Amino acid sequence: MNRLRLNRAATALMCLFLWAFAGCSPSSVEIRQRGEAYEITVSPSNVVLILPQGDWAPSKVAKDGAATSPTYFALEDGKGLMLSGWLEPAERYSGLKPLWEGDCKAWKEHGAPEPLNVTFTKIGDWDAVLYELSMPQRGASNTHIRAEWAGQGTWIDAHMSLTSTLGIADARKRIHEVFDGVRVKSKKPS
Repeated sequence: MNRLRLNRAATALMCLFLWAFAGCSPSSVEIRQRGEAYEITVSPSNVVLILPQGDWAPSKVAKDGAATSPTYFALEDGKGLMLSGWLEPAERYSGLKPLWEGDCKAWKEHGAPEPLNVTFTKIGDWDAVLYELSMPQRGASNTHIRAEWAGQGTWIDAHMSLTSTLGIADARKRIHEVFDGVRVKSKKPS
């Protein structure tokens, strides 16, 4: 067994020990289709993220980097709209601005395009930043909502993007209409 395998094995054992010691078990995201909606959650969470069904389906995007997290989810509609994100313990949430600053720093380090038309706002109970990324194709737009929700012990980090031939104003209107349908529901009966 080579050194890399030994390190991975030791890391896996340490993680299992820590989960057992902390009294919780490792969990992965659960995506269920229920009626006209998708429900997204993780076992230890007290909430469910609800996405009206529309044309959504689990994404086939390659899972690498942060997307390898067991709490990562990704859905797409086949028409340029994508929703991805993570469900994490609420205590890990440090606020939208520090997350945004970290994203921008990482993008710059990796030579990614600088975000345009950046606007911080509230969308219902979500703290959000709206932005666009430039597209090499003439007439194409790429608009984004990065939104954060924290409550009932859970932090939801959601990223919705739309790549289309719509102008920026129309693309933002469309993505807002879709994101407005996203809900967070308690698992506990009221």
